[in-house]
Amino acid sequence: MTLKPLLDADEKPANYAHFHVGQALSTWRHGRDFLKTYSAHKHLGGGVLHDLSHEIDLVHWLFGSWNSIKSVIKKCSNQTVDSEDLAIVLAQSDRGSPLSINMNYLDITPTRFIQVSLEAQNINVNLVESTLEHNGTVEKFDEGMAESYQNMWAELLDICQGGSRHSLCNFCLLYTSDAADDLL
Repeated sequence: MTLKPLLDADEKPANYAHFHVGQALSTWRHGRDFLKTYSAHKHLGGGVLHDLSHEIDLVHWLFGSWNSIKSVIKKCSNQTVDSEDLAIVLAQSDRGSPLSINMNYLDITPTRFIQVSLEAQNINVNLVESTLEHNGTVEKFDEGMAESYQNMWAELLDICQGGSRHSLCNFCLLYTSDAADDLL
């Protein structure tokens, strides 16, 4: 069982969906001063909107385009020098589903999950533990974080060699669109 077919099979839009990804920046790169990495510096391209942008891609892939975007994006801890360590985005999908996305450098324990409420079902996906819970039944899925990154890089290499874009990695398109102005 995977999430996208469950969502696609439901005729009504989701009641809501919540996406959360967080990990304290100080725990990312062992043996390195995290405040000297690009992630901690805005002018080097750091911040949760860049580092954790795959959550935005994932929401777009699962729920399509959004509108009514509101956000809080800020630095609120000592996890960075001047880049944002927290982004909370509230949006509505074109089908009317309320969406929330929390991306942060703050969670001491690495956390990445998706919660979806549909008309007659609840779905919880824990991407750290590789589990999908659907109406109380928990299944473990095989593809872990390493495989998802390998797939992402394979897609990027394919694009660089003239292949077509897939629908999963769209943050670059969002970042250069009018929707990004609302988000940022």
